[in-house]
Amino acid sequence: MTNGETRQLDRGIKEIEAVSRGLACKIRLQILTLLTRDKNEGLTVGEIKLTLNIPGSSLTHHLNHLKACALVTQISEGREIRCFLNGSTLRRYRENLGKVLI
Repeated sequence: MTNGETRQLDRGIKEIEAVSRGLACKIRLQILTLLTRDKNEGLTVGEIKLTLNIPGSSLTHHLNHLKACALVTQISEGREIRCFLNGSTLRRYRENLGKVLI
């Protein structure tokens, strides 16, 4: 394996670790499931909060984890924040897992 291939593999492993931490929580998986259903429209933070019936502070905590590992992106729409699933991160996660585990 060349140095370049080793560095690329190391980056892939770091991304696997980050995304795995993001996925390692039932609430975060529920958020991602909701966003998967509405991937084109996304959902506002308020819509997610109402659907999951969790406190706003808890939702903020979980969304911050999902943003930190690039599973969720957000845009401001006036007073609302709309959340979207970042499908490219999930695709890279699957690809990286395949490279590491095969």
